[in-house]
Amino acid sequence: MTSPDFWVILHTLAAQPDSAPVVFEILESGVTGTPPAIMADNYEAALSLLNEFATMAHIGSIAEQKADKKKQGRKGRPAKQEKPRYFSLPGVS
Repeated sequence: MTSPDFWVILHTLAAQPDSAPVVFEILESGVTGTPPAIMADNYEAALSLLNEFATMAHIGSIAEQKADKKKQGRKGRPAKQEKPRYFSLPGVS
């Protein structure tokens, strides 16, 4: 995971819908492995790839919101908004 070519390949594959889940799994295993494979040499490349996933998720969420608004317009009434749920952690006030 320290080769720059490795990260270029992951970035290229992350943009493809069929291979993006596998790329994310590779990245996740690099973070959660023992010992972790993400270190000073590849930290910036890993963050860049995570940023790419976050950007793609943001774009997808905008498309979903637009689709929801179109559905609301057809039904003639707004969708029911869920109330936020609050919880407390044991030992935390």
